[in-house]
Amino acid sequence: MADAPRTAAAGTAAGSIERCPSCAYDLSGRSSERCPECGAEISAARAAAARRALRRRRIWSAAMVLFVAYAPYAWILFVDEPWNAYRRLWLARWPIMPMMLGTHILLPATPNWAKLAAAGAGTALILALAIALAWRSGRWLAGVATVVLGLSALNALGLYAAFRM
Repeated sequence: MADAPRTAAAGTAAGSIERCPSCAYDLSGRSSERCPECGAEISAARAAAARRALRRRRIWSAAMVLFVAYAPYAWILFVDEPWNAYRRLWLARWPIMPMMLGTHILLPATPNWAKLAAAGAGTALILALAIALAWRSGRWLAGVATVVLGLSALNALGLYAAFRM
C-alpha cells in the first residue's frame, strides 16, 4: 500500500506540492519524488525553502520599486525653503507625487480635489503594475526599476518647478 502510485486526487491534497520548485512544472498526479521535466528532487522541505525565497524576492522587489518611485521626490526634504504650510502641503502629497503632474496635464479643467484623487488612484495602479512586473524575475526588476526611476526623475523635475512657482 505504501508503494502504490499517487493519483491526481493525492496530488491535490492539502500541503502537497503542485509545482516543481525548480522549473514550475505541474506535478499534479505525479508518481515519483523527482520532477519528470527537470529531474529535480521533490520534497516538502525544498518546496518550503522555494516558497520562502520567492516571498523574500517579492518583498525586496516591491521595496526596490517603491524606493526608485519615491526617491526622486526627496527634494522636498532638502530644498532651501522654510518649513511653512506650503512646504508641509507638498510633503503631505508625497504619496501621490508619481502621478500628480500627469493628472494636472491630462485633466486641466478638473477641480483640484478630483485631480488629487485621480493622482492617488493612478499612483496606486501604476505602482501595483510595476511591482507585479518586477516580481517576474531579476531582469524584469532591473528593467522596471530603470523605467520607474527615469519617469519619476522627470516627474520630480516638473514638480520641483511647480513648487518654486
